[in-house]
Amino acid sequence: MLNGKILNEYAKLVVKTGVNLQKGQGLEISCPIEKKDFALALTEAGYLAGASIVRVRWSDEDIDKLTYSYAKTEDLTKIPKWLVDSKNDLVENNFCYIAVSADNPEAFKDIPSEKLFAVAKAKSKALKKYSDSIMSNAIRWCIVSVPTKEWAKKVFPASPNPEQELSNQIEKAMRLDAYSPVEAWQEHIEILNRRADFLNRQRFSYLLFK
Repeated sequence: MLNGKILNEYAKLVVKTGVNLQKGQGLEISCPIEKKDFALALTEAGYLAGASIVRVRWSDEDIDKLTYSYAKTEDLTKIPKWLVDSKNDLVENNFCYIAVSADNPEAFKDIPSEKLFAVAKAKSKALKKYSDSIMSNAIRWCIVSVPTKEWAKKVFPASPNPEQELSNQIEKAMRLDAYSPVEAWQEHIEILNRRADFLNRQRFSYLLFK
């Protein structure tokens, strides 16, 4: 599993490269409550990078599933003003936003899709100002993942330790095995930019891959 120095390096990478937090900026973190260790690492990384304040918004799939199971659709689609105001506050006060995606892929498989769609549609409408800011990169944001048992079993069903296997793959993909993941990503970004500049200068009409 991702822990100790690796987890701290991951948090540092997300804060410095993922959202490029600047000194004096605020940071909000959305995180499943069972991944508290990563939220703690992100919070400390944020403050070490100069964040003025770090806020953590917890989520819990078990509670969410109960809510979707028992609450009526008409009640679920009443998006509270405090939620809208809190999201718009991120935009108005130039916050960075990090979302930790660590879900059970089948958590809501028993919930009617019509109910899930109705809630998603209501949130999309109520949070339009925030969503537009995310899509236009008006605020710095980043979505990152850490392994969950359920997700790991889906990816590596035959592995004796699927969560560790998934952790190893994330560590490799995120360059967390480098001496300095932040520097490794900076080098990677520079290479991609050089290649993009080359392709743009050539003004190709099309590319044929074989």
